Order: sequence, then C-alpha cells, then structure tokens
Amino acid sequence: MIGRSPTGRPPTPGAAAPSITETDAADVRSMMESHVLPAVDVTGKVIPGMIELGAGGS
Repeated sequence: MIGRSPTGRPPTPGAAAPSITETDAADVRSMMESHVLPAVDVTGKVIPGMIELGAGGS
C-alpha cells in the first residue's frame, strides 16, 4: 500500500512501491494528500515570482 504499511507506520524510504494491481483508491488518495497536493501548493506559490523575475530569475 502506498503511504501506509500494515503496522500503520510510514513506509521505509527507498522501499519498493507495490504493484499497480495491489493499489486501491485509499492508497491513491493517501499519496495525493501526502505528496501531490503539497507539491502543487508549493508550485502555485513559487511560479508567480519566477514569472515576475522573468526566465526563472536568470
């Protein structure tokens, strides 16, 4: 399961991801909430400043 383990502890960094056939909606939801949505939030805060600086600040 992505983002969870049978013990309820976070997965070990570098551990192999489960097969897509073993992933369920709860696993995907957990990954979205813990990884994807925070990345989108950060991107939404950084990009406007980069655009204002032009070419990423270079």
